[in-house]
Amino acid sequence: MDRGNLSTKSSLFSNRAFFKKSTALAVKQKQTSAGLQFAFGAEKGVTFMKPLHGAAGSALAVIAAFLFCSQVALASRADRVVLRGLEKPFAVVAAPDGMIWISEKPGRIKIFDSKFQLQQTLTAASGNFPDFVFFGEGGVLDIAFHPQFSSNRQIYIAYSVLKNGEYLTRVNRFVFSQGVLSDHRIIFDGPGGTAGTHFGCRLAFDANGILFASFGERRDMHKAQDMTLGHGKIVRLQDDGMIPRDNPFGSRNPIFSLGHRNPQGLAFRPSDGRLFSSEHGPTIYDAPEGGDEVNEIRAGQNYGWPLYHHRETAPGFVAPIAEYTPAVAPSGIAFYTGSKISEWTGDLFVAMLRGRYLLRLRIDGGGRVSDQEKLLSGRYGRLRDVETSASGAILVLSDDGRLIEVR
Repeated sequence: MDRGNLSTKSSLFSNRAFFKKSTALAVKQKQTSAGLQFAFGAEKGVTFMKPLHGAAGSALAVIAAFLFCSQVALASRADRVVLRGLEKPFAVVAAPDGMIWISEKPGRIKIFDSKFQLQQTLTAASGNFPDFVFFGEGGVLDIAFHPQFSSNRQIYIAYSVLKNGEYLTRVNRFVFSQGVLSDHRIIFDGPGGTAGTHFGCRLAFDANGILFASFGERRDMHKAQDMTLGHGKIVRLQDDGMIPRDNPFGSRNPIFSLGHRNPQGLAFRPSDGRLFSSEHGPTIYDAPEGGDEVNEIRAGQNYGWPLYHHRETAPGFVAPIAEYTPAVAPSGIAFYTGSKISEWTGDLFVAMLRGRYLLRLRIDGGGRVSDQEKLLSGRYGRLRDVETSASGAILVLSDDGRLIEVR
């Protein structure tokens, strides 16, 4: 197995104003929000402070020594490859019984025990996923276990289907018992389109058993602002697919938030139940490249796409809590809930595809990023998803088919 050490800490901040470029959808009187833009190492935007002397210099020296000791401790964390040969993996999910479920977009879910030994494979070819179609960035995507899984055995699986000539992400519910998926029920059909990109999709349950699902705008950006469509939305549903009466736009509308481009990460913070997401920013053809985001998702809020992006915002729209340019392509996210690495408990981890690193974010009670750190930089290629295992380790899924354990 490959073994190594985590990369050291980098936490440089810059307050430089972000550039503005007009797009075809530009709206007059745009304004750039206040907030930090983060940069690492020698990347653009890093501001270096002049040397300080006297009491200020002594205080800074103490802080520097503390940070040095911290990064030495972090560097001692070991990472190792525990699985290889996965095909186009999308999600790694720790089941309530300690098993590890991994989805493969071409039409499989592989179930491993705590020692990473394969126990079972569920396949579309065997009829496990009705109406499944593997197309573009679609396929078998995310997995979520019902909060009462130990008693009701219900599991939710998002995968792509072809319906009325369009490809869409469908959220399905099954009962998983004695190694068999049964009692299939369609919970929600996401937005359709003919493009092979921007399917989303991540699933997350809140503490009350309400299901949230994120969907991309299927490369039809104008629809992200259309309240009659699911494109570029995060939806809120009861566990049977019905719409909760207290949804922000009424009991007949599943939309929880809007104005998203392609949110590929979704997670609740266990300590306070607040919802966060990661989202891919523009890719030249639709706006200046970059502007990847981490957002706190709040009921009824508009996150701007395609009217506002990068750090642009305006009254009535919400800016990201962290934004990244050049592009890093954030994918799956997870709050670390273990105790094995106690200094990270409660921190948010983000798997970066284009950035090729694992990002650790510390988010304070006010929803602001107070610290961040790059881990595993460039060592495992494009990183797709992240999860806390039952043993308290961090599991990281790589696009090239490897599963990495950090402990």
